[in-house]
Amino acid sequence: MVSRSLPTTYMQNATDSVQKLKAQIGRGKWWKFLTICRTKFAQLLIWQAECVRLLHPDPKIVNAADEAVYQLGVLIERLNTSTELYNIFRRSVEEGDILPLDEVDLRVGELLLADFEMSGVHLPELSRRKFVSFTEDLFRLGSEFMRCCDSPVRILTSDIAEPFAKYLTDVGDGFSELHSALLNYNDHRVRKFGYLTYFQPSKYQETKLKNLLHYRDAIATLVGYRSFADRAVQKLLLNNSSKVESFLKCTLDTVYDQAMKERSELAKFQDGRQPYVWDLPYLCYTAKDNLTQLSFSELVPFLNRQQVINNLSIMLNYLYGVQIVEAEINPGEVWHDSVTKWLVQNEQGSTLGVIYCDWIDRRGKVSDSHFTIQCGKQLSDGSYQQPVVVLSFRCRDRCSDKAYFTLSQLENFLHEMGHALHSIFGRTRYQHVSGTRCATDFAEVPSNLMENFMYNPKTLLMLTKQADGSSMPDETIEKICRSRNIFGALELVQQILMSLCDLKLHEQGAEIENTVEFCRSLYSDVGFECLMPEQTAWQHRFSHFIPYGSKYHIYLVAKAASSLLWRQSFEKDPLNRQQGDRWRRLQSFGGERSVADLLEEALGYCVSPSQLAHALRHQLDDTFS
Repeated sequence: MVSRSLPTTYMQNATDSVQKLKAQIGRGKWWKFLTICRTKFAQLLIWQAECVRLLHPDPKIVNAADEAVYQLGVLIERLNTSTELYNIFRRSVEEGDILPLDEVDLRVGELLLADFEMSGVHLPELSRRKFVSFTEDLFRLGSEFMRCCDSPVRILTSDIAEPFAKYLTDVGDGFSELHSALLNYNDHRVRKFGYLTYFQPSKYQETKLKNLLHYRDAIATLVGYRSFADRAVQKLLLNNSSKVESFLKCTLDTVYDQAMKERSELAKFQDGRQPYVWDLPYLCYTAKDNLTQLSFSELVPFLNRQQVINNLSIMLNYLYGVQIVEAEINPGEVWHDSVTKWLVQNEQGSTLGVIYCDWIDRRGKVSDSHFTIQCGKQLSDGSYQQPVVVLSFRCRDRCSDKAYFTLSQLENFLHEMGHALHSIFGRTRYQHVSGTRCATDFAEVPSNLMENFMYNPKTLLMLTKQADGSSMPDETIEKICRSRNIFGALELVQQILMSLCDLKLHEQGAEIENTVEFCRSLYSDVGFECLMPEQTAWQHRFSHFIPYGSKYHIYLVAKAASSLLWRQSFEKDPLNRQQGDRWRRLQSFGGERSVADLLEEALGYCVSPSQLAHALRHQLDDTFS
């Protein structure tokens, strides 16, 4: 059966690679074999399984991939605690291999050694066993927590006030379910009911979250870190929790007054009543719509999806010397008939990489995402293995002449294309550090930078030009470009507060008795208790805790860094080929160089937490007025 064969196939491939690795013991080839085998586990098998798990339409295959992800994760952690592999590899890096190791070899070697040591491989045997046991518990807890982040709230039908009953689904046996927070309704009473009901504290999620924090704290302590937060951020631009907190609080200070001003402005759109957290999404949308006066009917003629893609190809050719070429798909090559395949080619016609785009929304499919299912790397014959990436979108229609983007879909498309190009531009020797396999904050910089091309008049005009030569009116272009950060300070504050909670929860870990009280106290301490009402627990539905524990702030760091880079290199001349080639070259290093080195070369100076904070504030100065 499919549900049995898929994880079996993945695990057999992994086991075969382990055996090949062990067969090389004592042969002096540890650098080569360890790098190839360990990255094959972490970056091919598990990423492929993760992609299948989140995109495939067949539930049996999804379940099989889910099991494969779990089993491979456990296997990887067991390999990471193998003293036999660690000791031989460490000697190879520290004392030299059968061939001389250059700067790139040593950089990647140090990264792999750090992976080993973060897993406690250098600890006594009992501690190593504890680490593996705790890690297995964390895999399970993470899966269980995420599974309930989007779960409906079940309520006794008799307890629901009459005006709100129609917003719930009757599931029988005297119960009804609420499936969302109802934040897009124009009645503020409905929004309040939806928010307070949907985000009410969950005893189940509180227990899972506290256990998650406990085990993360335990593994960090085992390997010698003060907290899980310090362990998680050590490879990032802001490489300790103190720097992260400084950045977040500095940003909060710089945008506080603007956020309060925006909150007062929003009150005008609901008869002067001060808005609460449940009002913000609806009021921001309403106010933005009122201020920009952009109608979908005037936009849609210029947002034909296929034409935008054609225009993007032209833009990329100007900027980077590459173009997108649609390719034929062989039978059985893709998992859904709406998937399109592109080749990214240079000016000589050589293919640099492959992109698969999965367009159609369907039940259970992940939201807009990027997956690298084959990393680039130098092959033994001197050729280069082409990167292969998958982009997932949730559009209503397959890509055709009659399919159109909305503005938000266009922004998301450019964001994910930034990730894809980062993967494809990678020209690293080892796949362990290829493309987006770098520090997670830098991995978000190219995608955030790509969004800027939608909000520059010259490039937006290029992206929306139609086949008949018609162009979006200048007035519409100006409205879109200036609308980007309307009420942006309020949105930024909410991201900062979630990032701060994420950081502090993982900094104090096992000491926290109640995450609801802890987060509410933190909101109150910085003057934003209005954004976390009593008896609510947004953190119980915050799935980012699992893949990005202590690192949710990376999105803000990347946004700030990309803003600095855009202003310095592209704002005045967004299609400057010299700057495009320079940025493409910097992306090619992937994780072979540290994020601090790459940003210092890109900007010409070493960026500080304060400079990052002020970059975010400066971006808000472009707000539509």
